[in-house]
Amino acid sequence: MNNEYDVIVIGGGHAGCEAALASARMGCKTLLLTMNVDSIGLMPCNPAIGGLAKGQLVKEIDALGGQMGKATDATAIQFRTLNMSKGPAVRSSRAQVDRHAYQLYMRSIVETQPGLDIKQGLAEEMIRGEGNYIRGIRTSLDETFYAKAIVITPGTFLNGLIHIGLEHFPGGRIDEKPSSSLSNSLKDLGLKMGRLKTGTCARIDGRTINFDILIPQHGDKEISPFSFTTKQITRDQLPCYITHTNKNTHDIIRENLNRSPLFTGIIKGTGVRYCPSIEDKIYRFPERDSHHVFLEPEGLNTIEYYPNGISTSLPVDVQERIVHSIKGLENARITRPGYGIEYDFVDPTQLYPTLEAKTVPGLYLGGQINGTTGYEEAASLGLMAGINAALKVKSGKPLILDRSQSYIAVLIDDLVTKGTNEPYRMFTSRVEYRLLIREDNADLRLTPIGYEIGLIDEERYARTVKKKERIEGEIRRLKESHAEKVLRRPGISYSDVTTEEDRERLSPEEAKVVEIEIKYEGFIRRQLNEIDRFEKIERICMPENMDYKNIPSISAEIQEKLTKIKPANLGQASRISGVTPAAISILMVYLEKIRRERRNDSTFMKPYNDYNTYLKERFGEKVYRIGIDAGFGCPNRDGTKGTGGCIYCDENGSRALYAKPAISVPEQLKTRIDYLKKEKGAGKFIAYFQAFTNTYAPADQLKKTYDQLLPFEGIVGLSIGTRPDAVDSEKLKLIASYKDRYETWIEYGLQSSHDKTLKLLNRGHSYEDFAKAVKLAKEHSVRVCTHVILGLPGEARDDIIATAKKLSELKIDGIKIHLLHVLKGSALEKLYLDGEIKLLSQDEYAELACDFLENLSKDIIVQRLTGQGSPENHVAPDWALNKLGTIRKMEEAFAKRGTCQGYRTH
Repeated sequence: MNNEYDVIVIGGGHAGCEAALASARMGCKTLLLTMNVDSIGLMPCNPAIGGLAKGQLVKEIDALGGQMGKATDATAIQFRTLNMSKGPAVRSSRAQVDRHAYQLYMRSIVETQPGLDIKQGLAEEMIRGEGNYIRGIRTSLDETFYAKAIVITPGTFLNGLIHIGLEHFPGGRIDEKPSSSLSNSLKDLGLKMGRLKTGTCARIDGRTINFDILIPQHGDKEISPFSFTTKQITRDQLPCYITHTNKNTHDIIRENLNRSPLFTGIIKGTGVRYCPSIEDKIYRFPERDSHHVFLEPEGLNTIEYYPNGISTSLPVDVQERIVHSIKGLENARITRPGYGIEYDFVDPTQLYPTLEAKTVPGLYLGGQINGTTGYEEAASLGLMAGINAALKVKSGKPLILDRSQSYIAVLIDDLVTKGTNEPYRMFTSRVEYRLLIREDNADLRLTPIGYEIGLIDEERYARTVKKKERIEGEIRRLKESHAEKVLRRPGISYSDVTTEEDRERLSPEEAKVVEIEIKYEGFIRRQLNEIDRFEKIERICMPENMDYKNIPSISAEIQEKLTKIKPANLGQASRISGVTPAAISILMVYLEKIRRERRNDSTFMKPYNDYNTYLKERFGEKVYRIGIDAGFGCPNRDGTKGTGGCIYCDENGSRALYAKPAISVPEQLKTRIDYLKKEKGAGKFIAYFQAFTNTYAPADQLKKTYDQLLPFEGIVGLSIGTRPDAVDSEKLKLIASYKDRYETWIEYGLQSSHDKTLKLLNRGHSYEDFAKAVKLAKEHSVRVCTHVILGLPGEARDDIIATAKKLSELKIDGIKIHLLHVLKGSALEKLYLDGEIKLLSQDEYAELACDFLENLSKDIIVQRLTGQGSPENHVAPDWALNKLGTIRKMEEAFAKRGTCQGYRTH
């Protein structure tokens, strides 16, 4: 049996379905392990999706490429837009769903998803690897499954305990056993657990409800689907019905509080503040004589109704009396009783914003285990956990949305920053920038991100881009025609200022966005200005291993909170409960101190240890490098190591544009020195043996070549470019002999610390070969510079950061960073033209270079930040020819982050 996976998802509820689908759709071999395959996608509580703030979550799930919105559109039996009388910032969609149809739909989607296996089993024990890294899962049947990342989405099953009156029994849902061993295994991993409580209502036989005396509540005539891909809703729609509790209902409840597990202390977990049980409502609001009850149909093909508003854990006989006391339900028959349930959850402050456990690498948590309540919150967290687990496996940059970008980001940030001691429920009031992150523009905000990570296909992305262009074009047109001034007036709509021909250019949804953007332009501009200020503090990153106990003037309590949360940036630190503005100011000063310490005094003005600045400090003036082609070959071209060379290398072997192999070394030196003296006023130089492998000859021949420098005045440095598998002690002893005369470096081409990449590049050596060559050079006291390439095929942010960390551990002396560019005649050219590789944009390269340098020791001298080949031989990318522009982009990226080289090594 094949038991090796990229990602394992435990639990088949709303969170688990989204996590598993996301992982599989992103190309990871995924296993969904669930206790009961028949319960995949089950709705154990009310049969509804969306609601205030929750509708925004569902729209965002859909915009990122999740499934909940599509499932709702396919199975809903009533759609309503809430808060229509209020502003667009707080309007939310809600839908009654055919409970059984939703479950079948979601199960079908999961079962037919390529790359996703389903297995029925009870997860019991987490298998740990080296460094507490999660490695796999063992089931109750002693089956083992292994993965590179695991997502746990257990809902209410962790040590679940069901309460009906004073009776209680283990269960994750009614008639389903709980998961106790898994909860204990999480505790063994060192995770701090807590206890929460939720509940559900009884179900009622609709044939026994007197609908004639109740108030019907119909859905919207003009339906707005949840998914941006749904064109039309054709499914039959049903009304809900409204009734109320009364004084008699409340008296029955008060008389039986002594039989309530909630009021007798049997239930220990904290319940949902904003969706309390009916007995809790009566106790907390004694002045109220009545509470709404919404009778919601469970589906088109069932008799059951869900009496939303009377969730309870009272005994069955009391539940019957409560139901019969309510208007229209006098003769109603309960088909299933309501119940309360307690379950374990993990303190979410133990998670990174990626939802990965801080102390258990590779373990991600999603849904109610994070301390939330509600299908929508669960699905949001499951989706993000699945995305980040897949990105970790693929070594991609983690997806962390910010609070100005989405409701999902607010949900996650609140949980991981502030934690919770009660089931967390999403509200629009929690969202600072709700006018900007509305339901109607969720696709414009997030679909490009979904496309970038691989959850949105090309066609849908293109439609979203076109939609954005149409909206922006129409806003410009209205402004140019001054119609926008009229549209801003109260009571004036988009249709009032446009012709039928104008309106045909936009869909109704697009017209709605145009109207909102124009009517609320002033408010939107104000929020954008607030976001600018917000982002400044969000960009100030905190070192991963910051020791807060060493920061003076911060109280022990705040030090403890910062140490516990480990905020990713100063913005997150400012949102931790109890962290004062004064403490934030102290942190800002301390971070600036770190940045200054990370730089040498001579390089204070640059965020990296700049080679040119170092040379000027060392020799008292600017020093110019002279690239030399000494006619050496390459063992990776002549068959010794391989043929064809590295895939990125052309027949020139990286020689300088002015270097001429047909000319002798002395002639090359004289010509270039004369030019630099005349044009630049240069007086000092570094002789750089650059082209091909400059130690690929016997030591005595190398000596004759290198000695050709000796007659030239002004040469202060010697750099020798070579391969790590083309050196030995004799050659390094020779190179070391020049140290008294020149500042001497050996430059090893590495490009990546990952052997799979080196093989792909046709390098012909391993990382171990490189590490041995570095050690050998150190033994001869020869300074080592290393070449790396960013943006290599198959490598992502984590791979690049790993290379930086490995090089720091080896204590190399210098680094040359190059972009992956395509040269004519190289093997890479064909791959590029065939569309098999994707090159970085200038912005992407700048960000990755900053990531690399942040994780590189501050002591390593940066000799090059980007490469620039010959324009005649250059194929792509075009921006690579603008070397200074690229360096400016990098320095701007550092400035925005508020970081510098070595920042993450502190």
